Amino acid sequence: MNSLSIPFELVGEASNGEIAIPLIEQQCPSLVITDIRMPQYDGLELIKYLYNHPHIKTIVLSGYNDFKYAQTALKYGVKDFLLKQ
Repeated sequence: MNSLSIPFELVGEASNGEIAIPLIEQQCPSLVITDIRMPQYDGLELIKYLYNHPHIKTIVLSGYNDFKYAQTALKYGVKDFLLKQ
C-alpha cells in the first residue's frame, strides 16, 4: 500500500471559536477544520467569521446529522461537511 504524504503543518488547535479566532488571525492558516457544537462561540459562528477570509478553506467535522447545519455551513463557503461515525 502506498502512503499518502500531505504537506500540512498543524499551526494550532482550539477548543472553541472564541479561542480559534485570535489563533487564526495570528497564524493565517490555509485550512481550518471545525466542529459545529463547541462552547462559547460555536462552529457556525466561526464559519461565518471565516467567510470574510476567502483564502482560508474550511471543513466541518461533526457528529450532528442535521441538514440545517450542513446548509448553513455550505452557505458560508465550507468546502466539505463530514459526519463523525
